[in-house]
Amino acid sequence: MAQTVANDAASSAAAHATTAASDAAVAHDAASAASQAASNAASDANEQAGKAASAASDAQTQADSAAKAASDAKQATDPTSDAKAATEANAAANAAVVTTASAAGTALVDQQTASAARQRVINSQAAAAQAAADAAAASRSAAASASAASAALAAASAAAAAKAASDAASAQSQAAANSAAAKHDQPATQASEEDYYTAVKAKAITTSKGLYRYSRKTFKHAKKIGYVKPGTVLHVIGIAKSGSAYRFELGDGSFITSLKSFSQFGHIRTSAYHYDSRGKWIVTGQKGVYEYSGQTFRKAKRVGYLKRGTVLQVKRIVKSGITTRFELTNGHYVTAKKTMVMNVRGKTFEYATPQNVKVVAAHGIFKYKTSNLAKRHRVRSIKRGTHLKVTALITQGNKIRFKITNGNYVTADVRMVRFVQTK
Repeated sequence: MAQTVANDAASSAAAHATTAASDAAVAHDAASAASQAASNAASDANEQAGKAASAASDAQTQADSAAKAASDAKQATDPTSDAKAATEANAAANAAVVTTASAAGTALVDQQTASAARQRVINSQAAAAQAAADAAAASRSAAASASAASAALAAASAAAAAKAASDAASAQSQAAANSAAAKHDQPATQASEEDYYTAVKAKAITTSKGLYRYSRKTFKHAKKIGYVKPGTVLHVIGIAKSGSAYRFELGDGSFITSLKSFSQFGHIRTSAYHYDSRGKWIVTGQKGVYEYSGQTFRKAKRVGYLKRGTVLQVKRIVKSGITTRFELTNGHYVTAKKTMVMNVRGKTFEYATPQNVKVVAAHGIFKYKTSNLAKRHRVRSIKRGTHLKVTALITQGNKIRFKITNGNYVTADVRMVRFVQTK
């Protein structure tokens, strides 16, 4: 669209420029013709003025001769001669008068002609000046049109270049995405059997590259169920073969590639540390646990403290040396040591002493007669800020509930209730 508009603008500007140039040429020709006419008129006027001056001079000379003849006649002694001389003098005087009058008339006509010629010169000069101004304006208009055409063409070229760059970037991005997806599913080149793990060497592996999990051992896009980040610890329970490729079967029933370039068996103290993140987790250590900002636990990296009985929102398990850590959904890390945290999925955890929790939900919560928290079993609402005594933690499907001292149940969602420090 931008290219078409720019081309139309450029064509229009070029047409205007051509018209302006033609007008300028016509104006220039008119100015040249006017200048030539003025020059010719001035030359004719000068020639006629010269003739008039010459005629006036001749008339003056004849008049002088007539006057001299008359004077000579008056001085003659012979009467007959005087009469004859007088007659000749009168004739010469009359001829001089006629000649002088004719010369004067001719001079007047010549003066009028010269004045008209001068006026034509002035008019021609004005016309030439106007034509020159029109030519200059036409030139400026042509230059502006040419500049506009150049700008339009430049804008069109820039728009085309930007669109081409955008298309190229999109194509490159799509190619990169396709390449990355292909790399997660299979090696860049055909792998041999030596490139795969064909037997389980330990209970856990650590991913060295990002990869995808699949619901079946045949890796198809429709079977893709999740992405696994580099550095994740996964529980391996077996090896499955798909054609000439091998897959790891994980503890949750999903499959990943067993290519050695994507993961590796590492020494982990699986007897003392958890290596499978499935399930619901709570803090069971008597003194609670600390949260850290990194995988290496140093005092300077402590960012929080979690009391015994706190429910953990686990995102994945990572390796640190020969131990494992829980990475929480808030980006912090806690120990995955079996004596400090416990998986309570399908279990009931009884507290030795009741734990204090506080309702933090803005609109409060409800307490129920049963752990499934069915609406028909609601007892009453509990306001925000209310403190409760918890005696047990119970799992109900994928959910966790608190059992309070009066035998009722409330949610254990950390967004609604929180453990509080006992005073």
